[in-house]
Amino acid sequence: MKKCIVISLVCLSFLGCVEEFNLDLNKVKQRVVIEGLIENTSGPHYIRVTKSATGAFIKNNYLDIDENVEIIDDAIVVVSDDSGQIEQLVSIPQNSQNEDIFDKGGYYKTTNFKGELNRKYTLKVTTKDGEIYTASDYMKPPPTINSLAYELRILEKDGQEYYVPLLSFFEPQETTDYYLIAQNFVRSNPNRISSWNFEVLSDKNLNTGDIQIFLDNGASPENFGYYYYFTGDEINIKTSSISEETYEYFKFLLEQFKQDGGVYKPTPASPPTNINNGGLGFFQASSFIKSKVKIK
Repeated sequence: MKKCIVISLVCLSFLGCVEEFNLDLNKVKQRVVIEGLIENTSGPHYIRVTKSATGAFIKNNYLDIDENVEIIDDAIVVVSDDSGQIEQLVSIPQNSQNEDIFDKGGYYKTTNFKGELNRKYTLKVTTKDGEIYTASDYMKPPPTINSLAYELRILEKDGQEYYVPLLSFFEPQETTDYYLIAQNFVRSNPNRISSWNFEVLSDKNLNTGDIQIFLDNGASPENFGYYYYFTGDEINIKTSSISEETYEYFKFLLEQFKQDGGVYKPTPASPPTNINNGGLGFFQASSFIKSKVKIK
């Protein structure tokens, strides 16, 4: 009898927690999403302006947003630095034949703006409705890369041989430095997937001098996990020096990629942003250096 009462109470507790709730997505306020990157090159540099929708992820240092987002192609987008350099960006027509990688629309590009080290960069976006969004970021010098090598590993489960990248660089420790390391797979076997993944690193726990780190994991919007290289593959590494704000932004994204939706996992949230006026996204200014090595 007691078992029946307990079972009945449990069932009632579940029934009592059920409440019909209609979520009207049409009433959810859209927010402007701005993603941009200025690097230590002569450009062009790109900024994307859209309105928030179902989701957005950083891919290859640029924002790859769902197809259903609403693009903003009539904004006034201006970038400047603390040396007096200033330029209004040009809107790229959607599905432009000359800019096919940006065929989703909402992209703006520079024509003469040069990214230089040790400069503070400011972005200003003015929408057709008169809303103004600004953001700033500082471009630190790139890290000093000593070498890029690889080391043989063996999988315990089947004894298969593979390689992991070994990056060596100099860490001055004069200031707190932050790095974003992205790697691209150029496969000798075309059946293997080739894609960019990235990870972030702080020097807070590093020693001064020459540092060696294994790049054996990372994340991308497609997946999270370990990345194996094989004989004949080419390893391409892009090491960027980033600000603390950029580090926190990408660190948050990496944590979000790891979430599997489990009951004890934190609720997904919007990443930190340096866009003011309630905007989403991030404006990044960073310098980089590239390295590559082919596994023989």
